[in-house]
Amino acid sequence: MSSKYAERLKHPKWQRRRLQIMSAADWKCVRCQAADQPLNVHHKLYRDGAEPWEYADDELVCLCEQCHENEHRDVFTRAEVLKLIESALAGAAKKFDDLLARNNEFYDRLFGEHFELLRVVDELRLKLLPAEERKALEAHKAETLKRMREHTQRVS
Repeated sequence: MSSKYAERLKHPKWQRRRLQIMSAADWKCVRCQAADQPLNVHHKLYRDGAEPWEYADDELVCLCEQCHENEHRDVFTRAEVLKLIESALAGAAKKFDDLLARNNEFYDRLFGEHFELLRVVDELRLKLLPAEERKALEAHKAETLKRMREHTQRVS
């Protein structure tokens, strides 16, 4: 605890505020219910620039010294929390990227096989058509491919 913060805890406004919280807890630790131990008022969270007495009742809790010490032992600094979040997000992003890559590979294979099958069926169908119909269909196919290329160029 910084000396500046320790000084602010001596302020009469904090002393009055902590007595309010202890009184509301019936002068007992809310964790272990000890009534015969020295009590502290713990801030559940800290806001930059806020004075110790400027917290709402639900942001403060009455604890005995042992429970208060235990509470602080499990507290992470903001930097530690951000690092944990960053690490978790990086792991999730990697898993998402891997899943997306597998998904894309699956669809590439599926559509590749599908289009190859369509191509073979189309070739067989073309061979079975009379020459005049085959030429008309090939012309239509060429025109469709041309339009698709033009559209792709406009879009990209």
